[in-house]
Formats: sequence, structure tokens, C-alpha cells
Amino acid sequence: MLLVGLGASAGGVAALEDFFEYLPQANPEMAFVVVTHLSPEHESNLASIIQRHTNLPVIQVKEAVPVEPARVYVIPPGKQLSMKDGYIQLVDLQGMRSERAPIDLFFRTLAETHGDEAAAVVLSGTGSDGSVGLPRIKEMGGVTLVQDPEEAEYNQMPKNAIATGLVDQILPVAQMGNWLVTYRENKSKVILADNEEPDKSDSASIEAEEDLEKVPSRGDPLVEILAFLKVRTGHNFSLYKRSTLNRRIERRLQVNNIPSLPIYQDFLTSHPAEVEALMRDLLISVTNFFRDKEVWDFIETRIIPGLFVGKDSPESAVRVWVAGCATGEEAYTLAILLHEYASKLTLPPRLQIFASDLNESAINIAREGSYPETIALDVSPERLRQYFTYTDHRYRVRKQIRETILFANHDLLKDPPFSRLDLISCRNLLIYLNKEAQQQTLTVFHFALRPERYLVLGTSESADNASQLFTSFDKKNHIYTSRVVPTFSRPVPVLAPIERTDGLTQKEVEPAELVSFPTNHKENVILSPEFINNIMEVYAPPGIIVDDKFDIIHISNQAGRYLQFRDGLTSVNLPKVIHPDLRLEMSSGLYNAQRGNSNETRRIRIELDGVSRWVRLIFRPINQPPALAGYILIIFDEINQNLDFDPTITESKAGTDGNDQVSREKESENATYIRQLQQETEVLKSQLNGTTEQYAASIEELRASNEELKASNEELQSINEEMRSATEELETSREELQAVNEELITVNQELKIKVEEVSHSNSDLQNLILSTDIATIFLNRQLVIKRYTPKVERIFNIIPSDLNRPLAHLTHHLNYSDKNFHEDIDKVLRDLTPITREVNTTDDNWYLLRILPYRTLEDRIDGVVLTFLEITERKRSEEALRESEERYRALVSQATAGVARVDLEGNLQFANQKMHEILGFVSEEIMGKSLLELFSPKMWI
Repeated sequence: MLLVGLGASAGGVAALEDFFEYLPQANPEMAFVVVTHLSPEHESNLASIIQRHTNLPVIQVKEAVPVEPARVYVIPPGKQLSMKDGYIQLVDLQGMRSERAPIDLFFRTLAETHGDEAAAVVLSGTGSDGSVGLPRIKEMGGVTLVQDPEEAEYNQMPKNAIATGLVDQILPVAQMGNWLVTYRENKSKVILADNEEPDKSDSASIEAEEDLEKVPSRGDPLVEILAFLKVRTGHNFSLYKRSTLNRRIERRLQVNNIPSLPIYQDFLTSHPAEVEALMRDLLISVTNFFRDKEVWDFIETRIIPGLFVGKDSPESAVRVWVAGCATGEEAYTLAILLHEYASKLTLPPRLQIFASDLNESAINIAREGSYPETIALDVSPERLRQYFTYTDHRYRVRKQIRETILFANHDLLKDPPFSRLDLISCRNLLIYLNKEAQQQTLTVFHFALRPERYLVLGTSESADNASQLFTSFDKKNHIYTSRVVPTFSRPVPVLAPIERTDGLTQKEVEPAELVSFPTNHKENVILSPEFINNIMEVYAPPGIIVDDKFDIIHISNQAGRYLQFRDGLTSVNLPKVIHPDLRLEMSSGLYNAQRGNSNETRRIRIELDGVSRWVRLIFRPINQPPALAGYILIIFDEINQNLDFDPTITESKAGTDGNDQVSREKESENATYIRQLQQETEVLKSQLNGTTEQYAASIEELRASNEELKASNEELQSINEEMRSATEELETSREELQAVNEELITVNQELKIKVEEVSHSNSDLQNLILSTDIATIFLNRQLVIKRYTPKVERIFNIIPSDLNRPLAHLTHHLNYSDKNFHEDIDKVLRDLTPITREVNTTDDNWYLLRILPYRTLEDRIDGVVLTFLEITERKRSEEALRESEERYRALVSQATAGVARVDLEGNLQFANQKMHEILGFVSEEIMGKSLLELFSPKMWI
């Protein structure tokens, strides 16, 4: 059964009416759950409104109910809905209005319980509710639909859902029902072969992989599709599990109504948009803040404090890598936790967080750091206030957190890893890779981690298959620590495996995991990468590697002294952090190197630690491997000060063969020249002293100005803090008002529909009143006239302006005293028992008066109703009949013959006086008796 969750807010009532109006009525294999933003202070008529547009039973959920096919379940006011064990559960409202996201809550639980049998539909509404839960539906294999924003009355919710990049169809509401029915039919028909999933959600999940050796190579449409994907996108999915690939591609067939894989292969080659859609489905870039809260609680309390041990100065750094970061929520979660702990320290170390993913679109979202307002489901109000700014229904991570993270487009199985890390988080990625790729990835992680540092995996992942590299730190939360491997046997990971497109497997060349060279010994001496790195650090010149944006990618230990970080600055852009004395030459050299030219600078004098040094910068562009194209190596070539030459050139003494006269003249000229120089020097000294005094005065003035500016700055900071607090309060109030407004819009739509119903009812009642011949008056409990029919004007002296006047103020034509009339009305109000009387008017018309209590639909007495049914003709007929009866009786009683009347059974009903005499009985004795008993046998002869 396909369970469809429909989320709507402002403007959603009309959209829901259209959805069910156009929904095909035969839906035995589908059920629907409607979740909207309802005001807890108002009753909701949504269920009755929807019921008018569908023949499916519509049920407002009032308690936990099992989901049955061909039913529509509607959220009640004052509650939220969730799914658990096939039941729709009621969830109490929590937090402020602005923090509630009932649609996201239901979509998430729907995905967890129904997986690929779930569908999420986002309709008209303001805000971004649904944008966080919708990706979870997609992650679990469900289908996602969004109302066309051009059609929606309020398009913010549809636009925010589309912005996730995880929407399968954008449709007008009238087409959604037919599309879902077609999708459901395709789902049961389109099933790819070998789709069994052997994965188990336990520690053996890495080993539980199908035998890839049995996968065919050429002629397999799946292989051809992957080869085509690699050509078009550059991404190689051949290391994914076949079951994962089948499941994702099967879903694309169902969404596009395509019956087989070969047809889909042709469809893929002719529809470029489908290539992107398939790649998004395969990459599955879905996550959220603090996902699996118990895991993050453990990391916060047990892992993070250990990362800071021994790092008690700004020169040290805590280095973290979030691999497969998707849209960045997990990376920012880690950054927040690290920042919270670091803020408690007197001298905290620097935070260096690397976050990478294969999906470039997801990385761009992560860099922006802007998320739907419904992340309030996952992030506490305190953290939202401290680490996010709120604008246009979205939360954006503050700059101080964003700048601690370097986001990069990165392929784990091909690109070089980051190094010297304290923690790696790679959650819910390994489960999609085959065993070979899992082993390779774990090798990369071990190489990147410092010894006995932490690896965090997903709840369905394990590193037990690489027990030689990792040991379990906490089995429940799937956290491992890197083992200490002997220095001369630590493996170097294979970063760029040989790729093949002739099958789903990759038999790579055995990795040259260890570097070796022959010696005179019988066995080779093995040199590990760590040993080589240590040698290079001691004997090689300092160096830095930057990317094409001049951001630092790698830095050797000795190169750090050429960098200067200002307080609070977290930029890793080399021109911004290089020593000021080197900045000009650095910018020029990087520019030339970026154009592919190796170059070096002149000797530059620089002050380091109070010592003058000479250094030359050497720039070398990196062209191999291709993954590093655009990177630049900068070498700091220090020049020994003892090798500096003396720029003073000494002249050889003049020959002794010159004459003394010439020598004396030259000496005289030299003396004169020296005196002139001395005089000029004195003048310059005087000018210098004056300038120095002016400079000192300027310094004092500048110092005073700085003090004033400092004081002003402190005042401005204080004002800014007050403004920030006021702004946050106003923002909170605005969010609350926005949430209330959304609820009121929904209430208003329901009331509008109700008013239309009441208007129709009033029209029907008005026509009934005008067409009826019964005079009727409606009175409230105070006997004030609320409504009457035109026939009343024949009985009471009443005009339309008498509405809302007491009945006692009117005169009437009834031969019925006012006292008795009002006593009867009061009695009906008191006893709630109707009273019926026949009354006539002064013009001799008769009416059957009925006084009844006025009951509302809630069975509440709200007045009385007086009806006057005209019976004048009946009364006149009764009078004529009475007179005729009297004449008949007089005639019969005076007759000389005996007259009797009997019924069909022969029993006597009437007898005149003569008959009494004949029978010899009085009237009381013979009435009702049989004539056979009254007449003697002799009388019958």
C-alpha cells in the first residue's frame, strides 16, 4: 500500500479540495494523510470539507489508528501526527509556534516506517515546512511531488521544497492524483532482476555483499548505463553495490513510467535532465543537524574533550574531516560542538574542519550555509540564536562557524585524503559501497588519522572488517579508534585506482603499499611514508601547497613561521596570512605560477623572532596527477647570512708615483666637500629633529584619537549588543506572528467555506419561508422576534422593522388573551413540552397554534417557535357536519318506526326511542350488543 502524506499551510485548503476532486476514485492500494498548520484555539472543519470532494472515508484522527487502504486521515487541531508500527500516532505540540514543523515531523516518520512505499506531496503554504522531511522520503526510496509554484496561492513552501533538488515531479494539483495512481501501478510492474539486498543493519554489514564476480560485463544494460554516466558526469559508480544501483535505477524507471532497463538506457541518452536526476538519486546527498541525537550526545561528552588534550595554544589545531558531508549539516553540527567546547578554554587551539562530498551541488549548498526554518526541529533554540541568523524563513550559519570549515568537492576513492586528523566522520556512505571499496576507504581513513584518533561511522556501518586498522571504541554508536601500526609497515592508501567500465567490479593492480629499495642485506629495508616525511621535514626546505584559489592545502612544519594570523582570523588564504614582508612578492609569484610559469623571487630580508634572515621564494606549478592540476608548491629557500656579500667596494690605494701637489689639492677639495656634507648633515639633522617632534606630537594626537575611538567603539559595541538583543526578540516575535498568521489563514479559509455553506443554507431557508403557507415566528429566549414568515402579517400587526423587538410590543387579531398567550410561551420554555391550541381571529379565521422549543444543532434551547396553521375551512366543515348530525338525530328520534345502526359485526351502535320500546331495553343496556342477542327467536319469525 502506498501511503501518501500531503502537507499544506496557507492556501492549502483550496489545493486539497482540488487534489481530492480530481483524484481517481478507485484507490484500493493507497491511503492519504493530510497534515496542515491548524490553530490549536479553533475547531477544524477540514475533514468535512475534504469529504465533499471524495467518496473515500475521511477521518479526523482523534486517537492512535491503524492505517487502512482507501482512507483519508486528517490532522486534528492542537496535535501533530507521526507514524509508528503502521499506526498514525498523535503527538503533543511542543515549543513555540514558529518552532513547530508538523509536516516535516510526519514526513520523517513516514519515511522510516514505509520506506519506498511512501509518497510526500507539498502544496501551497508559507515558510519551509516539508523541506527537511521531504529529503528523508527520497533517501528511503519514496517519491516526492510539489505543487507548481505558479499555481500555488502561497508559493514559499513549494519553492523551498524544490530548492532541495530532491523533488521528483512538479505538477498542477489536478494532475497529481492520476500521476500517483500511474506510479503505484508501475511500482508493482517494474522490478529489476537481482534486486535482493543482502545488507544487514549490524556489524557485519560491510561483509554482507553479493558476489560481484558473477556480474556480467559487456551486454549488461546496467554496466552500459554506468559507463555512460561516467562519460557524462565524470563520476564512477562501479564501486557501488549492485543492489543499491538496481534499487535507485528501478525507482527512476517507476517515476518515468518506463517498463525495462534497455528502454531506460535509450531514454537516458536522449534526455540530459534525466542524467542529472539519476546522479542525484545515486549520490543520495541527505542529512540533517544532530541526526541520531544519542550519537552526538556521546561525541559531545566522550570524544570532543579528548581532541583538545595537549592542544593548549593558538598555534596548535584540532583537525577534523567530515567525509560525504552532503549539504553540510553534519559538518556544521561538529563545528558547533567544537566551538562550544573551545569557548570554555583560556587558550583554545585553532579549529580546522574539512568537509568533502562528491556532489558539487550539495557542496555549494553547504558553503552557503543557509537552511529551511524547520531545522528548529533538530537544533535547540539556544544554538539557533547563537550560531544562526534568520531571514526570509531560513536560518544561515554565522560567519564565525562557516569560516572554520573548508568545503571541497572530493572523491574518496580517487583524490588524496587530508592528513594528521584527530577525527573523521563518515556516516551512511560505506553502506552503499561494495566490500572492495569499503576496505579501500577504511585504509584511506587510517592513513589520514593520527594514531589512536577517532572514526565515526553510520548506525548501519562497521569497521570490523578492517580490525588490523581500527578497534572499536563504542559499539553502540559505531565509533572506532585507529590502531597504532608499526612505523615500517603502515600502508599507504591507493588514491587513484585503475578504472574499468567493462563491469561493475574493479580488479585493481595490487597497491604498492610500502616503499622499498635493495641493500646488501638479504631482505629489503622498508621505509614508511612517516619516516620519509620526517626526513623531508628535517632536511628539505619549508614548503606550502595551495589550490587554485590560493587556499592552503598542506603546510610543512617549518613553513608555519612565515605565516601570521591575526586575532579572530580563520582564513586559510595564503596571501592574507603570509608575513607582511613577503606579501608583495608572494602575490606576484602566485600570479605567474597560476599561468603555468615556474619562477622565483629576489632575496628578501625578513625579521623572524627578532633575527634578520634572507629568504627567496620559489614557485612550482603542480600538473601531475591531474587531480592536483592548478595547485602550486611554494618553497621558502633560506640563504645563510654568512654568505651575504659586502656591497661596499674598496678602492686600491693611489700609486706612490703621483706628485704631492696633486695629492694636496685633492685633499683640499675633499676637505671642502666633507665640510659641505657635514653642514648639509647638520641641516638634515635639524629638519629630522623637527620632523621627529612633529611626528611625536602627531603620535600623541593619534593616541588620544585612538582612545576616543576606542571609547566610542565600546559604546557602539554596547549599543550593537542591545540592538542585537532587541532584534532577536523582534525576530522571535515576528516568527511567532508569522506562525499564528499561517494558522489563521487556514482557519480563515475554513471559515470562508463555512460562511458559504451558511449562506446557501440561509438562501434555502429564505426561499422556504417565502414559499410556505404556514405563519411562523422565531423568538429567542427573551421572546424577541428573530425571524418570521409573510403569513404572520395576517395575524399580527408586524412589519420588517419589527425584527429584534419583543413579541409583547406587537398587537394581534387573536381571540386569545395576551396573558394566556405569554403564559403558554413561558411554560414551553420552562418545561420544553410543546403546546397546541386552536385559536380564531377577530375576522373569524381559525388557526392551529403550536408552541415548540427552538433547538440548535448542539441540542441547546435557544428560544421558541410559534406556528399558525390555518384551519378555517376545516372548522367550517366540522361545524356543518355537527349541524347535519344534529338534524339527523332530531329526525330519527321523532320517527314512528324503530331505527337502529349496527357495525359490520352486527353490534348495535345506535337506536332511536321507538327501537328501545320495541326491544324493551333502555339505551345503556343494548348499546354494543349483537342484534341476535336482543331479538327473541319469536321476533325473527
